[in-house]
Formats: sequence, C-alpha cells, structure tokens
Amino acid sequence: MSKVAPFVQENLFKVDIHKMNEVITSHPFVREVRIKKVYPFSIVIDVEEKKASALWVNGEGKVSVLDECGEPYKGLTGAEAKGMFLINAGERADAKSLYRDVNHWVAKGLIKKEAISEVAYNEGTVTIFGVEDGVEIILGKEDQEGRLKRAVAVLEDARKRGLLIKCIDARFEKGAIIQERKG
Repeated sequence: MSKVAPFVQENLFKVDIHKMNEVITSHPFVREVRIKKVYPFSIVIDVEEKKASALWVNGEGKVSVLDECGEPYKGLTGAEAKGMFLINAGERADAKSLYRDVNHWVAKGLIKKEAISEVAYNEGTVTIFGVEDGVEIILGKEDQEGRLKRAVAVLEDARKRGLLIKCIDARFEKGAIIQERKG
C-alpha cells in the first residue's frame, strides 16, 4: 500500500497506471498485477502473489523459497516448509532446472510430489529422498526419467514382497542395485 499511496493522491485522470504497475511488480512477492481505472472515483488493483513451491539450499547453505517457476524469491520463515520438498543444489540454474525436471516427473505421474522430501544435485547426479520410508533413489546423470521409472517399478515390487528398501541405485543401464534396510 505504501508503494501505491503516492499514485492515489492524484486526480484519477492523471494516475499513471503503467508506472503504478511497475512499482507494484517490483515487489519480490508479486507475480502479476492488473490495474484498471473505474470512473469516476476508483482504481481496481488485482495482485497475484507468487506461490511457494519448493525450498532450495544453495552452495553456502542458505535456504530460499522457490516460486512456481523455480525462481528463488525470499528466505525461509517458520511454517512455510510444510508440504514442500527441498532442492539441494549449489547453483541457482541447477536448482531451477531440477525443479522443472521434478515437476515434469510429477505431471507425468512417475512420482508423487508428496512422496519427495529432498532432491539433491551433485555434479550432474540426481538423488531423490522419499518422505514416508526414507528411500534414496540415485538416478545419476543420464536418462533420469527412464531410471526413475525403473526405480519406482523396483520399489513397488519390493514393497509387494515385503522388503524394506534403503536405497535404489538406478545408474546402471540394465537394472539397479538395491540396498535393504535392516529391521
């Protein structure tokens, strides 16, 4: 409101809607702004906020909140972490790319977003950590989607057999290495 106040003190005919839009859009939490003059006395301002979608730990260990486009836009506060997975990648571009990949896999039904607690990126290798059972799935650097499909199939088969899996290393062209959890 403080950013808009100087504009609304002017005559409605003199209000520069484009300048007002720039000022509001410059706020880091704002995704989109729509402004409309309603004559004779009003201005309607519709602000759409960015939605917190994931968390990112950068190379220095600082946690940021990523918006729905995978861009960091604010630091983490209290209860925000609930329902979001963590992306552990040193570089901003890597975090954004990994965010897009994970959302693509979720959209294709390969994995459920709620099942992911963390996705780590290290020199091209992607590792997914599960929420419920803490299963670690190592996808490696290439054909990550195909490897994820294979790892999920292995995990489902292991669950049917009553096995408790700790880790699935899917970096191999034909198959995966499974590490069982004890007890």
